[in-house]
Amino acid sequence: METVQPVTPARPKSARRQSLPSLRDTLLAVGLLGCAVAPLASAQAETRTGYAVIEVDSGKVLLARDVRAPYIPASVAKLPAALVILDRLPAETRFTTRLLSSGSIDKKGVLQGDLLLVGGGDPSLVHEDLQQMAKALAQAGVKKVSGRFLYDGSAVPSLPAIEPRQPDDASYNPPLGGLAVDSSRFLVRWPKGKDGVTKAATGGEIPLAPAGLVDLPASFTSGDKWLPVKDPGLFAASVFAVYARQEKITLPAPQAAPAGSSATTTLASHTSEPLPTLLRDGLYYSNNMMLETLALQATASATPAEAGGKINAAVQQMLPNVAWSKTSFVLHNASGLTDQSQMTPGQCAALTAHAATAAFHGVAVKPLLRGRKLDPFMADDPGASPLLRTKTGTMFYARALSGILTTATGKDLAFCIMSDDAEQRRLYDALPFDSRDDARYRDPAKAWLKAAREQEEALVKEWYGKF
Repeated sequence: METVQPVTPARPKSARRQSLPSLRDTLLAVGLLGCAVAPLASAQAETRTGYAVIEVDSGKVLLARDVRAPYIPASVAKLPAALVILDRLPAETRFTTRLLSSGSIDKKGVLQGDLLLVGGGDPSLVHEDLQQMAKALAQAGVKKVSGRFLYDGSAVPSLPAIEPRQPDDASYNPPLGGLAVDSSRFLVRWPKGKDGVTKAATGGEIPLAPAGLVDLPASFTSGDKWLPVKDPGLFAASVFAVYARQEKITLPAPQAAPAGSSATTTLASHTSEPLPTLLRDGLYYSNNMMLETLALQATASATPAEAGGKINAAVQQMLPNVAWSKTSFVLHNASGLTDQSQMTPGQCAALTAHAATAAFHGVAVKPLLRGRKLDPFMADDPGASPLLRTKTGTMFYARALSGILTTATGKDLAFCIMSDDAEQRRLYDALPFDSRDDARYRDPAKAWLKAAREQEEALVKEWYGKF
């Protein structure tokens, strides 16, 4: 499954580049060029790489290569988004999911009115949180609801997917809304000869019902796969209903809440961790839904594209001395889930250098970045002072790695390495969505990414010893 993260290698040696499987050659071999995919003018795929290294204390640029050329940043776009989110929202910001009632509970445990599940825009809500809310509802004495069971996800604009240019059955491209559980995705297990069953991360089984919650690929016959839900609010309400039944609470079928619901009495609630913790986890796991949901709220935007534009402008105001331009720095969303965003290695390194020392509302940015080891390269380092703090970004034929490196002499260096292959990326984008899982197309892309990662490892280890 294609993900979004940024990493960059130095230009591969010519021998290595020639040995990489070419998507164009593969498409020619299977007869797709000229049919589903039109041939491009250039016959030779070409990987390009740029990088910049900045000494954090002095701001001196130590190394620069192709630093003004725009590249696809992929998930490295989450770094400037995080800076703006931290700047716009107070550090103590938390998001609360609530159960409200419009009536009283009689002696038999019947809620005489409606029950309303209200999302507060919490991008970290999980099954266990809804399970605890169901337990709290039972402890409040509710056994049955006489009115309606309503759900409200209006705290965040409701959108069918993050990026329409990405497959709509990809778990990394989920819908957005103010009431969502498990990042609006679920694990489907579909054994041959048995009914389909969704399974929560806890292992609890939740039947694939009611109909319309999800769209399953037609070719999906067995095995398991993470999929995005179709309606985040309806799915969250349906999951809550399962846990309510476990507590012997009878609920009617969930319905979307109409405007102006009269439910006001709080029966149960769940409040998220504070904003810095959410951002740390969102950056660590490169959670697209997390960053997009936070960005929509921080920038008061209606779409990821609108949020991306506001982040674009805010970052340029934050770092006015960096060389920005309308064509070299373009963010179409907060997660990086698009091949349309652009960023140069120089801009990326400058943003990383700023992150190395910046603090917003008393929250330092550097500790929010994932700690890594040099050996084995990029392995997790949960210690207080890892040699590397990084944000990665990966799309097929686009890689980026930004980071803060503490060298052998104790210097802190901010760096960014970016690589892509525009021709092969265009060819891949031209493939129908239902063909992109085919090994004939994915294997060459994975080989390209492997070479990019090897190159970035060589560069970072060289810089560690050189400075």
